Amino acid sequence: MEDRNGYIQVEIKGKMAICHIHPPIGSGDWVDFAEAEDFLSTHGFKTYDKTKFRQKLSTGEEETLSLGLCDGLEFSEMMYIKVSLDRMRAVCRFMPPSFNGNVMTVQDILAQLEKKGIKFGINQDAILDFMNNRRYATDYVFAVGRQPDIGHDAKVEYFFNTNPNLRPKYNADGSVDYHNLNTINEVQAGDLLARLVPEDPGSPGKDIYGKDIPTRRVNTKRLHYGKNIRISDDQMELYSEVQGHVKLVDEQVFVSDVYEVVADVDNSTGNIEFTGNVHVAGNVRGGFTIIAQGDVVIEGVVEDALIQ
Repeated sequence: MEDRNGYIQVEIKGKMAICHIHPPIGSGDWVDFAEAEDFLSTHGFKTYDKTKFRQKLSTGEEETLSLGLCDGLEFSEMMYIKVSLDRMRAVCRFMPPSFNGNVMTVQDILAQLEKKGIKFGINQDAILDFMNNRRYATDYVFAVGRQPDIGHDAKVEYFFNTNPNLRPKYNADGSVDYHNLNTINEVQAGDLLARLVPEDPGSPGKDIYGKDIPTRRVNTKRLHYGKNIRISDDQMELYSEVQGHVKLVDEQVFVSDVYEVVADVDNSTGNIEFTGNVHVAGNVRGGFTIIAQGDVVIEGVVEDALIQ
């Protein structure tokens, strides 16, 4: 059994009007007194016994109530339109015609939506659903706006460790290893270093009145790089031209065939093992190691250390 909301319908008999109360079916909603009272008032029925009417609505049975004298004219099916505050949804509810009144056609429904200025995102399937299976005092979503496509900012993907690990290693025996800190990013000639993912500007949305909903402004980027680096013809990728050490400084990519140590080789740098040349501006502290395939230049002193 299909669930249906309760509703009321008016029968005109000569100059008398009778309200027929249809209770809900299954888990449908009960007749809403305020909605029913407003519907009757719209059609000029205001002198009936409202207390008795409320009591009959609550019985859960088919009921009738005399509405008193009327003009004897039949009236047509009614559609109420409620637009959400963000203007993105039009929810429609129908109330039945009098027993011999006219029902709405698809054209009637579209004309009422147009009269309200609703012209975008109209759901023809929902309208046809109502036409084929009328359910009164029931919400139908007849129009839905389109949300804007937000898009995304441009970004750069890096294919090397942009945040070298400077944390010491804790050994199984509880001791701390300050020598192997993994601070060098070695690259070979031809290695891909970075790729630019361009921004997606997105697209505006529309509310049910056809008004554009702007998307947010996105940020652009470009690749920044130093020497020993080649950029692709489309300006989207960076490649190393040499074997060396790559690092990122303030969003700029650098590759050098000389590994520079601006101070001492100590706990702050760990051991150094590099395929090119190594230049140490300070000292090499005791217990540390420098192994290089190129030249090693040390401007300070070498303590009890291994230089190879």
